[in-house]
Amino acid sequence: MAPKVPAKRRRSARLPGHYGQEVSKPSEKRDDEAILSDLATASGEGLAILGLKPALSALSEGRVKLLLISTELQSQPGALCTSCRALSSPEAMCPICGAPTAPVDDIVEAAVERAVHSGECRFVRGEYLDAAAGGAAAIVRY
Repeated sequence: MAPKVPAKRRRSARLPGHYGQEVSKPSEKRDDEAILSDLATASGEGLAILGLKPALSALSEGRVKLLLISTELQSQPGALCTSCRALSSPEAMCPICGAPTAPVDDIVEAAVERAVHSGECRFVRGEYLDAAAGGAAAIVRY
């Protein structure tokens, strides 16, 4: 079982148990800028997704290469499909297969855990990701 993400989200997550490294502020800013440059490049290639709901959909389809989460994004409820295991906003029926869903207390945490197992997840300072993407974005494989 993957470790829980602490209430104050850390900077990066690659593997379970490696939720971030303490880095200096200038280094954080360079890392964030490099990640956002990658996001802009992916956007130009049609491989970027902005917003939590579209990112959850792509994550559920296994297309996410890199999930980006704002350090300012708050925990929020969501849903997990009882059939296909898709993550979504709180809905009674799965938007992918139509099966019933089960409530999830923190869909952001569930998305991070899924991304860590199927790709990579990075936390980006809020001022870089909140305005354009509502706190979440993804670079997809296809």
